[in-house]
Amino acid sequence: MKQVFVVFAVFVMSLSTALAQEGEKKEARNKHQDHMLIDFGYETFTSRPNFTNYEWYNNGLNIQLFYDKLFGQSGFSGAIGIGFSTQSYYSDSQIRRDTNASSLYSNWLRTDKAYEHNKVSTSWVEVPVEFRYRSKLDDLGYRWKFSVGAKLGYLFDTHDKLVDKNNVKYKTYYFPDMNTVRFGLVARAGYGKVNFTTFFSLTEFFVPGRGPEMKQVSIAISLVPF
Repeated sequence: MKQVFVVFAVFVMSLSTALAQEGEKKEARNKHQDHMLIDFGYETFTSRPNFTNYEWYNNGLNIQLFYDKLFGQSGFSGAIGIGFSTQSYYSDSQIRRDTNASSLYSNWLRTDKAYEHNKVSTSWVEVPVEFRYRSKLDDLGYRWKFSVGAKLGYLFDTHDKLVDKNNVKYKTYYFPDMNTVRFGLVARAGYGKVNFTTFFSLTEFFVPGRGPEMKQVSIAISLVPF
């Protein structure tokens, strides 16, 4: 997991330098094209199980690099990119195989032991595609920005971390009923280098029929370094 993030960070820095050098050569209308976005989000689900209490500080981090292609001088553009995202879900339950189910089925199950912290983490590599609009520069030198799009992701890591009252940590990496592919819709609106972004997954968190019907939802503040 850590090695993957280091490789991705090196790739981000290399591509960032190349895009910045390219942007300097373009005329004013073509600057500030949102080549990189960093999202800090709140993570939740649709149709959350009634017996599981999720914490308010469920969080996520999303880093994306884009190639942005302007359509003339209209302010409209299309963008395709690559991204890495991770989500942390805190609750009073664990994802485990339900031994009472008649077939293979995972669920959020409470444990008999008391834990101080209980977190499930997911990590994705993603390919986003967006249709964008940016206004002309205003008197302050900023633009209004709007975009809609979608992204396809592959789940390459899922694990949970349990910490008991004696600060003993337990980790689990086996989650066979998780859906390893997700596809969802993205919408973003902002001004200057600050945006608000929402993501709604159209695919289930678990493989259909092998877990409760629930989909991931993210609400984030997005920062645009360049």
